[in-house]
Amino acid sequence: MLLINFANFGEKSIFVNSFYARYKKKMNLVFTKLDGIVKLPCEIESGRSVDYWFPYNDLILNLEKVGLKGKKRIKFVCTDVLGNEYKSTKVIDIKKTKDFVSKSHP
Repeated sequence: MLLINFANFGEKSIFVNSFYARYKKKMNLVFTKLDGIVKLPCEIESGRSVDYWFPYNDLILNLEKVGLKGKKRIKFVCTDVLGNEYKSTKVIDIKKTKDFVSKSHP
């Protein structure tokens, strides 16, 4: 499983309505079935966070469907109801292995 944590470090609440993975600033893979304790759209109050999870296998299969194979550098992005983007601070390297290993890099 890929665990995704949205944390709001700002002073105001944000209302998140979508989440996607971005590959090289030119391709977005939208997560339409994201599991979590709170369903999207949701409000994230200042200083709070919410967790979601997504199966690695599904991510890899979706990347392969659009022709991307092997090691991929993915950045995660969520958007609010005003269209503002909130990007992950880390880029995730995802590579297809027997166990779908993931490594984080700053």
